[in-house]
Amino acid sequence: LIARVKAAARDVSEAFEDGLATAEVTMDELITTEYRPIDGTNPVQYDTTALAFYERVLPPILDEHRSGDPTPLFVLPQDRNAFCPVHHPELSKPQRAGMVDWNDLNSRNRRLLDRWQTLIGARNANPHNIRVYIRHQPDGAAIPILMISCPVFLKGALWGNVQMGFHF
Repeated sequence: LIARVKAAARDVSEAFEDGLATAEVTMDELITTEYRPIDGTNPVQYDTTALAFYERVLPPILDEHRSGDPTPLFVLPQDRNAFCPVHHPELSKPQRAGMVDWNDLNSRNRRLLDRWQTLIGARNANPHNIRVYIRHQPDGAAIPILMISCPVFLKGALWGNVQMGFHF
């Protein structure tokens, strides 16, 4: 499982490095703390200068690494502040006005998912980080999730991590 997460992190790093090499994106755009709230979103979603780049390059990588046995519950690249620019399509639906609970479960892209469990993984600088956390389901059930994080470095700087979660 660790090798799978490392491969996904390597692919994200290569895509970002390609974007840097072609000047499609800059280091300052990728490694930023300038998250601009998107009006009318609740929970708040954010825009960044690199969001269009992320939305172009990340979905094919996520799709590729989401297959396999066991199938991960999620494959998420998150910057070191737990900004999740792109999520899986079924969890990247447009928000619905006044439906905060629905939005929280179904519109997880463009969000700062900055709970302590996620931040531990997002800021990991070791070759990998493994932890278990309890994921609360909409039906009230609590299930343990094995979460593995592997870092994405750009020119020696920590961008964040790819995090994969698995049932166990």
